[in-house]
Amino acid sequence: MLWHSLTESGKVEFVNIKFGNKTYENVDVKHLKPVKMQEHKHKRTGKELDDKKKTKKESAMNFVKQIVKEEIKNILAEKKESTIVEKFNLFLEKNVPTDPSKWSYYKAQAKKKFDVYPSAYANGWAAKQYKAAGGGWKKGK
Repeated sequence: MLWHSLTESGKVEFVNIKFGNKTYENVDVKHLKPVKMQEHKHKRTGKELDDKKKTKKESAMNFVKQIVKEEIKNILAEKKESTIVEKFNLFLEKNVPTDPSKWSYYKAQAKKKFDVYPSAYANGWAAKQYKAAGGGWKKGK
């Protein structure tokens, strides 16, 4: 066998086969009686891998969207304005340092230490140093 088709379900329908010096193309497998069957795999191309990653990202985003929609439905079902405001404030609140001068100092140190600022690494380092020096966080608006 030189080539085979493959359906989405994994079945082979047509093959190109060679007997001696003669090649037969697009032969329906219904007309063949296999003597020996052998499985094999093909390497995925870059596009197939990208499509798989894209599908995973899309399914994760759809999951998050579904959760947000359900939460909004639950909030609206309660019909309590104070509850709605409280739940939305959770998304709007920011953490603020309990000691702003100390936090400012460690942010400045991170700017000197890291080539890129702001970055997750730089902010993580600054937060770790700030916490080790006794700093903390509180909810602010």
